Amino acid sequence: RSPRGGPGKQVDFGEHSLEYALFPHIGPLGADTYREAYFLNNPILYTAGEAATAQAGFMSSSNENIIIESVKLPEDGNGILLRVYNCSETEQSGAIKVAAHQPKDFVGVMEEPLEPAGKTLALRGFELKIIRFINSSSNKQ
Repeated sequence: RSPRGGPGKQVDFGEHSLEYALFPHIGPLGADTYREAYFLNNPILYTAGEAATAQAGFMSSSNENIIIESVKLPEDGNGILLRVYNCSETEQSGAIKVAAHQPKDFVGVMEEPLEPAGKTLALRGFELKIIRFINSSSNKQ
């Protein structure tokens, strides 16, 4: 609970509910544990009609420990930004593929370029990175 003198006078007062689950597993936290946590917090939605037959997933990770955390269109409209996360405590490497796009660079939170991105990436344990992908057929840099 927040202190009474915090940013709001009635912060966190009242009734709250939460959902939790136990996931027995052997060994350290890893891809299986994080996958189950994502499914708990973001359950699969079943649909009918065209959406149910549409091709799912135009992006993928070659390493199950490297999770595509979120996808966003950049403010300048050039490409797609993916925030990826290494859910392992050890360094992991792999390739992130996005249909008709290629990795351009790693960017900061304000979408400023930090360094060029290659076909494969390496992430330290529990590291987050944001990667800009640009359209493969575009000359727009």
